[in-house]
Amino acid sequence: MNNKLGAMIFPLCLAAFGRAAVADNTVEETQAASTEAKSESREAIALEDRVAIALGYDLAYAVNSGLEEMSKLGENIPRDKVIQAVNDYLANPEAVDMTEAEKIINAYYASLQKKEIIYNFSQYTGQVHHVRDEVSKCFAQNGIDGYDKCVNGSTGEGYSIPDADEFRTELVKSVEVSLYGKNEHVSANGDVKLYSVKLTVDERTFDQPYTVIYDGFWNPSGEFYWRFDEKSTCYAANLCRKN
Repeated sequence: MNNKLGAMIFPLCLAAFGRAAVADNTVEETQAASTEAKSESREAIALEDRVAIALGYDLAYAVNSGLEEMSKLGENIPRDKVIQAVNDYLANPEAVDMTEAEKIINAYYASLQKKEIIYNFSQYTGQVHHVRDEVSKCFAQNGIDGYDKCVNGSTGEGYSIPDADEFRTELVKSVEVSLYGKNEHVSANGDVKLYSVKLTVDERTFDQPYTVIYDGFWNPSGEFYWRFDEKSTCYAANLCRKN
């Protein structure tokens, strides 16, 4: 190959090579752009999927937590029925009577609230038993002749009767010890009512200032005992039972 021919071919080859390189780069860039677009598309779909899954998890967690709380109150809501209801609604929301569902839910939660109040009432009125026990200890120390010493705030050997408001909290207003005369309340069999220990709850928590009352009796045999007083307003409200 002479120098002139070589001088002519070399630029042509270089140009062809350049075009091929440019073409290759263009293909690579196109492929990269396509891959990137597909990747972005996949990421967009994946993000939507992740959000959907997260929403599902959040809903399931809320339902599960609610069922666990209800089970603590003795309520056993069938989980499969909850899942079925969710699927039924998602499949055909127009077929669901939400007005009726709302009525059922409101009534159900009202009953749960009542049950929770009863639970709290029994949990937070135990102070009446403590005060009652201290009065019993006081009576054992002082006997029938010194029974009038067993009042709120009195202390002695082996006993200490709290002040009426010592247990005052947002749930309990007072625990009062009342005295009766020896001849004031005498039953046909000779039992004498000497005391009443009355716990009153705070109406701001329980809507009403419900009371729990225990009466202390002394009988002719010299025995001292307590009896639940059905005049306790918690009894009529079904918040407490005779025990």
